[in-house]
Amino acid sequence: MPNNFFRETDSLFTEILSRFGREIFFQPKLLPIVKDLSPKRRDLHTAFRVIFKENLFAQSIKNRGDLTLFFDKLIRLGIPKKTADEIFSSYATVLGIDTEPALTIVKTVMATKPKRIPQTLSGKFSQCGYVDLSGNLFTWGANEFGSVGSFPDTPESDYREPIMQKRLLLTGIKSVSMGSSHTLALKFDGTLLGFGENRFGGMGFDMPEFCPVPKPIMRGIAYADCGGTLHSYAVKFDGSLINLRTPNSAPILSDVVTVSAGMLHTLCVTSDGSLYAWGENRFGQLGDGTKTSRTTPVFIMSDVIAAYTGIYHSVAIKSDKTLWTWGLIPDIENDGAAEIQQILPICFMSNVVTAAAGELHTLAVKTDGTLWAWGKNFYGQLGDGTTVNRPLPVKITDNVEEVSAGVCCSFCRKKDMSIWSWGLNENCELGDGTEINRLSPVKIK
Repeated sequence: MPNNFFRETDSLFTEILSRFGREIFFQPKLLPIVKDLSPKRRDLHTAFRVIFKENLFAQSIKNRGDLTLFFDKLIRLGIPKKTADEIFSSYATVLGIDTEPALTIVKTVMATKPKRIPQTLSGKFSQCGYVDLSGNLFTWGANEFGSVGSFPDTPESDYREPIMQKRLLLTGIKSVSMGSSHTLALKFDGTLLGFGENRFGGMGFDMPEFCPVPKPIMRGIAYADCGGTLHSYAVKFDGSLINLRTPNSAPILSDVVTVSAGMLHTLCVTSDGSLYAWGENRFGQLGDGTKTSRTTPVFIMSDVIAAYTGIYHSVAIKSDKTLWTWGLIPDIENDGAAEIQQILPICFMSNVVTAAAGELHTLAVKTDGTLWAWGKNFYGQLGDGTTVNRPLPVKITDNVEEVSAGVCCSFCRKKDMSIWSWGLNENCELGDGTEINRLSPVKIK
């Protein structure tokens, strides 16, 4: 990890240490000091609130050098990974602990436990958004129902026109999830905002049917994800999972870490690594060995740390970094000329840290930061410079940290925080200022 990545927080910690002494790191009054010295870093403010609420500094000092609990708590409570890495490394320096072993602990924790890592990049359908480290949300793409949001300088008559290039919509945002016609944006304080179409109650029936201006839906939310027009899910601070259409009903599941809402099916992972699925199952996308749709969660498999829904298939990553997939997937034996309906999860790839699933294509990032893609490629959504379908993974690019897959388009965020897009662009979903399909990744930020 490049040293200059930590420069800002290292400088902050060093200044605090020189001005107030080491003991200030174990006192709640450190939070206002951090806010004063780094007023724009809302991610740091939220992280320090978590640190003091959970008493993490004091706990970590009891067992010098073992900071596993410290980092684990930051991640499990929804602090962005880059922010957690940043604080972790700087805090290790303050304690006089060698940074390299500390970062080894980070990698171990991240690889073996379910993660509630905020989505800072989302592009499931024909619109996309990303959140930068300062909490600024940028959106672009199809805006027929206001799902990209209205802007101060946009006339009302243009709300339904595509936004061709990224534009700043909101600040103070931790994560974003963009459905087919509505969007959820989660603030650092746990306030969930929604905007776009709501005729079917995807954002809750207390919201208007058409809402181009972001409005609060509820508070106390740790994670949220929206699928098609019909449903969205949120995980509360206490780990309970709710459907936004029926927020006052009994929780669907408890102790939930993360949830992924597809067009018509849903996956979620609990803190013990159990994967559950429910919804449409015509192609075996639930992975329970049947093609029977389910109205309540069914257990699929254990030892899972992350799961992703496509339109017709699903993907999960286990703690050993193996990637598993099921549903409508390429027929490898027939060179990918057609799809097969895989009703049980199969192990497909190793050394994977994150992934994304589109309509009929999949993206995966390996431990070395390389991005791989496979599946349908009619519009160049794989990003390999062709429109040739690929039943097996092909390497696309390097230095990738996060990916998102639309129906027929793809997005990635690299380690230098640059955003890249490729594939179908008929609704300006790529954000490059054109309506031209791209067969290879194009940098848009």
